[in-house]
Amino acid sequence: MKVAVTGASGFVGGALIAAIRAEGVDALALVRQSTGAAMEIAVGDLSTAQPSPEALEKIDAIIHLAARAHVMKDHDADPLSAYRAINVRGTRNILEAAAAAGVKRFVYVSSIKACAERSTPGSPLTERTPETPEDAYGISKLEAEKLVAETASQNGMEWTVVRPPLVYGPNVRGNFERLIALANRQLPLPFGAINNRRSIISLDNLTAALVAACRSPDVNTRKLMLADDCLSTPALLRAIGQALGRPQRLLPVPVALLLRGGGMAGRRAVISRLCESLEIDAAPSWQALGVRPSKTTAESMDATVDAWRAQVS
Repeated sequence: MKVAVTGASGFVGGALIAAIRAEGVDALALVRQSTGAAMEIAVGDLSTAQPSPEALEKIDAIIHLAARAHVMKDHDADPLSAYRAINVRGTRNILEAAAAAGVKRFVYVSSIKACAERSTPGSPLTERTPETPEDAYGISKLEAEKLVAETASQNGMEWTVVRPPLVYGPNVRGNFERLIALANRQLPLPFGAINNRRSIISLDNLTAALVAACRSPDVNTRKLMLADDCLSTPALLRAIGQALGRPQRLLPVPVALLLRGGGMAGRRAVISRLCESLEIDAAPSWQALGVRPSKTTAESMDATVDAWRAQVS
């Protein structure tokens, strides 16, 4: 079996390549330009050009990770067009080349934001939840999902969509890295009154799921909702603090005051995300994959913090 991965140089992609090879499976990195490394194929810029089908010959499955990632403060004049150029047009180009090359399965790594921005307390998102994306990133991801389903089905190619929530692990960037740095300072934080539920997934458990998605006969034509834990914002900060060996001091500031202060500071979207719930019912998706999360939150948090310390030391 041969599995090709786009976005192989990214946070998830590098770990995924290693996870595939650890299973004794050939993993090929689909890169924009050749770096001279072994087991890679140069396919050009997916947002502007379609790879030649010959480049994808004898590949059994493609895991498509390459994307324009979510940006909290997007300064692009037309964010939706910018997201569509990579997340939709890039997906179309690799998808059509894969179909022409006879690739058997296409695994598209989307985002929970393609489904919804938040969940109602006590009502986790499921595979059947109607999609209501709210921002340009989520809209572009949902459009790409629909494109995968239509194009793959028309060409007799199996397809699976994976919608992860917040992913963390060694070398994580963005908001999670900032949370670690914040927790490390051990300053009093005004998040003690938040009572929400937000699903997360560790890098190790996500990559194991993606490997399984290339093989499982029960995930064809499914949009998988995957998570391995669900924590409140205070519980997440305490878990990070425990891994750091730095207990957190969380002050019970009312959520309404947090939101008001966030709005005044121009950070309402960030504060809203910290306060709202985004919970996933992942059990049916894990059952269909035929695997279970193997790493605990504590193990994954320790590995994440250890890698962060190594970077900042």
